[in-house]
Amino acid sequence: MVNRVWHHLFGAGIVRTVDNFGATGERPSHPELLDHLAMKFVENNWSVKSIIREIVLSRSYQLSSEMVEANLKDDPNNRLLWRMNHKRLSAESLRDAMLATSGRLNPQPAAGSEITKIGDVIAARAMRQLSQGQRNTNRRSVYLPIMRNSLPEMMRIFDAAEPSLIVGKRNETTVPTQALYLMNSPFVSGQAVAMARRIMNRTEQPPEGIRLAYELAFARAATDDEVSKAQNFLSEVSEEKDTPGQWAIFCQALLASAEFRYIN
Repeated sequence: MVNRVWHHLFGAGIVRTVDNFGATGERPSHPELLDHLAMKFVENNWSVKSIIREIVLSRSYQLSSEMVEANLKDDPNNRLLWRMNHKRLSAESLRDAMLATSGRLNPQPAAGSEITKIGDVIAARAMRQLSQGQRNTNRRSVYLPIMRNSLPEMMRIFDAAEPSLIVGKRNETTVPTQALYLMNSPFVSGQAVAMARRIMNRTEQPPEGIRLAYELAFARAATDDEVSKAQNFLSEVSEEKDTPGQWAIFCQALLASAEFRYIN
């Protein structure tokens, strides 16, 4: 359990073969650390929250993913934890991040299961109703109604775990369908429109809007060069200035960017 928590936080477990601690699996990179965390886990009444807190307050977790040439030469796979691993957001986290950035995320827990509300109906009808419920909800992805044969499109494209299997370590693919989804999905374009309206309601001038967009999407300030290029982009994208559609295109470009999808 501790190794799985470490894997989710660092992008790689202390034992990298998360589902295999046997003779055919990899040896732990830090066996004493793994034993220490396991003992802390037991001492704290098997509290996952406490072990997460223990790990995220460590120096190793707080390192950046910046490369150091000398360290990279000696330890290219980062087994000694001299930097944070470059991590891609999971499918669930990516969806939640888009909803949060657009201001449409509903943080309230679900009142009940959408699947039980469907009731005892034929499979085809249940699938249609489930698909509609998956598209219409703005709650966190952990509350998405899931059936074994009906993963939401975004979850399937961005490598969410197969619901019928126990998956300790997900596959991580980079395929054209992911880029096409970010460009053409009604969900992504809808969040971009909502984000654009959010920006326009809170700012008056394009430079202010651009800086707010960067803060919402990347949690950092935009550089002067980025502001200048974004202003040029906005002026070229549409003849009409400050329209929601113009800003929506810019916001969708931010949501589809690598910086939005990866944690440094």
